[in-house]
Amino acid sequence: MERTEIIGNIGREGEQKEVNGRWVLNFSVAVNHSYIDNEGQKIESTNWYNCTKWSNKKIGVTPYLTKGTKVFVSGTLKPDHYRDAEGGVVIDRKLIARGIDLVSSSKNDQDEK
Repeated sequence: MERTEIIGNIGREGEQKEVNGRWVLNFSVAVNHSYIDNEGQKIESTNWYNCTKWSNKKIGVTPYLTKGTKVFVSGTLKPDHYRDAEGGVVIDRKLIARGIDLVSSSKNDQDEK
């Protein structure tokens, strides 16, 4: 069995809709990486994942998937690629989610407390 797990922050908030009697939830997650290169410089980058979760019933976690919320998502990675307007190759990381767990609330929610 193939399994991918990520921990990152919600970028595009969760949107849920009914499709042919099933529920689909779409959202994006930003996963930040940093490392020190050979010259001692800190390099930071972000990978984006477009996540989709299917269910036979409404998905209850949706209202909590607000921008900045830290989440743990597990599922199957379905990478794709396409060419942008300038002809460059863009990698689209699609994650078909099996599990979604909240790690922390969004920074905005914490500021309001």
